[in-house]
Amino acid sequence: MRADEDSVTADALSPDFDRFYREHRGRLERLGHVLTGSRTVGEELAQEALLATSVAWDDLDEPRAFARRVLVNKAASFTRHQVVTRRYLSARRGPTDQPALDYLWDVIVKLRPEPRIAVVLRFYEDLSIDEIAQITDVPPGTVKSRLHRAMSKMRRELR
Repeated sequence: MRADEDSVTADALSPDFDRFYREHRGRLERLGHVLTGSRTVGEELAQEALLATSVAWDDLDEPRAFARRVLVNKAASFTRHQVVTRRYLSARRGPTDQPALDYLWDVIVKLRPEPRIAVVLRFYEDLSIDEIAQITDVPPGTVKSRLHRAMSKMRRELR
């Protein structure tokens, strides 16, 4: 455990949040890593999501769902910013910054942010269509459509 992690949890609102932080920080960091393609950004987004969760802690019925939703929204914003940056500055991430998933990673990163989020939440987080719809604040039909289009694109890319 890093020293800065202790200082973050030392100021937690309650022992319940402290336990929540310790149990979910790693999973949130990995989700952020997969969504953005950057371990460092994933860690930062997880910290931001956990901070937002600590602020809203007393009002939350489902803190894990809240933290995940904050992280997904922040990852979508980051990804949109990266697309603009690449388009206008021709910036590229180095190959060492990609998560070691497998050969599918190259196909997943080509997806637009919304379909990528749907694919990652469905197949990495193993969430239902309704859970994804709640997190992304879109109807279940939109989630299904995004998944269908993303899977079709991924199949074409893999041929």
